[in-house]
Amino acid sequence: MGMRVHVVEKRDIFSRVNILMLWQGTADDLVAYGAKVFYPKFTNRHMGASPLHLGTREIQLVLLKNALLLGVSFSYGAELVGVQAPDPSEPSASWRAWAFSPKGGTQTHQTAGGVLDFKPNKQAEYSKGAGMGACNMVQATSLDATFVAAPGAAPPDGAEALEFDALVLAEGEWSNTCKRLGFTKNIDKFSTAIGLVINMVRDPLEPKTKDPNMRSFTVKPFDPVGKLLTQAGVGFEFAEYLKGETHYIVVTIKKATLLKKKALREDKPGSELLTRVNLDEAALMVLSREIATIIGLPETTAFCDFHGAKLFDFSTRARCAAPFRVLGVMPGGAQQGTPIAADLEAHPYLSREETKFFERQLSASIDAVKKCDTEVKELEEAIQATSSNLANMKGALNDAADEMVNKVQALVSARSSGRLSSGQRRNSGVQDDEWEDDDALPNVSSAGEASPDQLAAQRRAEYGVADVSDANPDVEIEEARLEAYKKSMIELEKKREVQQGFVEANEQKQAEWLERVDAAAGGMAHPVPIFPVGDAILEPFWPQGLGSNRGFHSALDAVWCTHVLHEEGLEAAMLERNFWYDLLLLGPWNPGAGLLKNAEGWRADPMSRYADGAVVRTKQNYTNPQSKRLFRGDGATPPRIAKLELKGAGFL
Repeated sequence: MGMRVHVVEKRDIFSRVNILMLWQGTADDLVAYGAKVFYPKFTNRHMGASPLHLGTREIQLVLLKNALLLGVSFSYGAELVGVQAPDPSEPSASWRAWAFSPKGGTQTHQTAGGVLDFKPNKQAEYSKGAGMGACNMVQATSLDATFVAAPGAAPPDGAEALEFDALVLAEGEWSNTCKRLGFTKNIDKFSTAIGLVINMVRDPLEPKTKDPNMRSFTVKPFDPVGKLLTQAGVGFEFAEYLKGETHYIVVTIKKATLLKKKALREDKPGSELLTRVNLDEAALMVLSREIATIIGLPETTAFCDFHGAKLFDFSTRARCAAPFRVLGVMPGGAQQGTPIAADLEAHPYLSREETKFFERQLSASIDAVKKCDTEVKELEEAIQATSSNLANMKGALNDAADEMVNKVQALVSARSSGRLSSGQRRNSGVQDDEWEDDDALPNVSSAGEASPDQLAAQRRAEYGVADVSDANPDVEIEEARLEAYKKSMIELEKKREVQQGFVEANEQKQAEWLERVDAAAGGMAHPVPIFPVGDAILEPFWPQGLGSNRGFHSALDAVWCTHVLHEEGLEAAMLERNFWYDLLLLGPWNPGAGLLKNAEGWRADPMSRYADGAVVRTKQNYTNPQSKRLFRGDGATPPRIAKLELKGAGFL
């Protein structure tokens, strides 16, 4: 593709003995890179139920040898410690990357070999963004002025200066460079999820583990091996054994098991759980040996020097909010030469569509509040009408009761005075013998200080007339309706409060976005794109096995966009990168899902790798108003793709 490539590799040795499960297309692609030539035992053909796989170290060496054959230059044991902006007054000047090789060598959590060398904990850097749900967080960073140096700044002593017009970051999900360059990442948070990796030395002469006696396999709790693990007190969700240059076992182990087996000293919250002080190394090694023995390895099998046993937390998953960032310098004014950065706002069309998205979101949340207000008003009117109706019903019934009281009172008075006629006696409803019984007729007592309502109720009780509204079914129905309205009002007020929160959150997001748009309006000199790839752009959820199977494609996508950069310019490269990242996010990423074409035709151009149906679906999302943020219009599709007459069913 005519590019000059330099790789800054922090490791000085490829020590990772982990083994990766491969999809068919990924295995076929590695064969095309000569993996079977370099490692004759590697195969892209399934052996029974044994999954395709290759060691991380072996994959790294396959790619290294190919790169060297193609003329790529390397800096081993070197670390990217900064980038330097060019002088805006010099049109031909270039950005420079500073690569530094410390005398003591470099080390990452992957090259550190002990069980206590945990992956860095990232959750302390995550925060709740405006309007986010319980399982969503954000890692918001800004351009680090100590990392992005102004023109004329002196590089660190001993640093190598490398000119570049595009920077690809393949530093994994803990990419420090992504943070220092101001990439924003959206975070999905899950319940506690812990993995246990066990790496053991493979003795090729050991008969028990030779083919076909023992091949790679996966384990679920209801499998025969899974039942043995469960019987031994090892609670887990999934496990796999892969045999390569080493024995590799990984288990999604339950926290309760680690506590029961004393590998973890205490049950602590979040970031305090997997720490040096809370881990019993000896107990973890005993547990790892127990698991390996149940899996089928001889008890004499030795642990590898690197990562013999190691715990890792995969309770979160991060993804870049935008697939690129553009570095540049202020072109003029008092801040001329100051390094600046932008992402979607750097592309005119994408910036306009993102502005429309925030307008739609804010408008929708305001409409939701207005709808709640309308419902509140309607409910208030219903409560008022029902209360009035209920009062009228009770009043009418109580009037009837009072009329009956008056009638009884008149009868009692007539009896007492001896003026009761025979007709009144027959029409009273009182039996003849009861007229002679003083206890059978009501007894009037003093009203005292009772209120009119209390007095009326007392009179009814004294004259044996019940409050008829208490037992009236129509009244009971109306009272139940009123109670339901009042409960609905409480729920509606809570709903309105939530919707008002969304309005405030969307106002904040829109303001932040418009501030970025205004900052980018002045343009920038010497713009260069930054493309994260692999886990740095889209962290996999470990049990899905997407690390390499998806990571290879994000890397090739970035390579293609770098090619577009040189052929068509920065705007075209950004549009391509955004399109393929949207497709990448939509997936579905699983074997046989039809997302990818056969590997025999794979090249850097994403059109050679992604199925036409996936491309059609992404285009359809851009023109579908229900796609929310992805509703960006036809202009979000690169022109070369838009003019293709693709076949294949798109789907939302």
